[in-house]
Amino acid sequence: MDIKTIQKQVHGEKWRVYTTIDGQYCKPEQRVGYCWSEIHRGYLTPSMMKEHECVQKQCKYFQKYEDSPYWKRKTEIKEKKRKRKDMEKQQEAKQRSILSTVRALTEEDPDFFAISVEAGAGIHKHTYVVRFIRFAWIDIAYYAKLFRERCGVSIYLHEIKTSYDMKLQILQNHHLV
Repeated sequence: MDIKTIQKQVHGEKWRVYTTIDGQYCKPEQRVGYCWSEIHRGYLTPSMMKEHECVQKQCKYFQKYEDSPYWKRKTEIKEKKRKRKDMEKQQEAKQRSILSTVRALTEEDPDFFAISVEAGAGIHKHTYVVRFIRFAWIDIAYYAKLFRERCGVSIYLHEIKTSYDMKLQILQNHHLV
């Protein structure tokens, strides 16, 4: 793109020439900042800024254009990531709370032991899955109803089918034997 093309009339106004630090021309929406260094004064595009590591170095010559769409997208991405992490922390806290409630409700029953609680996926996304082991016949429907009432959430019980020795090893790992 040459200077004549850039300076042509568009909607009755001249385009402003935006010269980058490497002597090329860029569009207004491509600019993320300006470098005031005597060595290479000019506008910076995202790729140039990353190449020169202006932000990482905290260069004193770099002037960041806060109103650039690039920085707005970066802020939105950071905000989404922060919200997702907050949601994950809340989810983990909820799961720990459910597990402690389930264990408290079943601590008198030697035949039932809750191993973990996970958030359901797919069609069970509003359900919590309680993985457990049992040593004798128990009324699973009774426990499912009890947990649902006490925890206030939909619960699905999933038995971990394994050998008796493996069940004892699981209990030993949880320091219950």
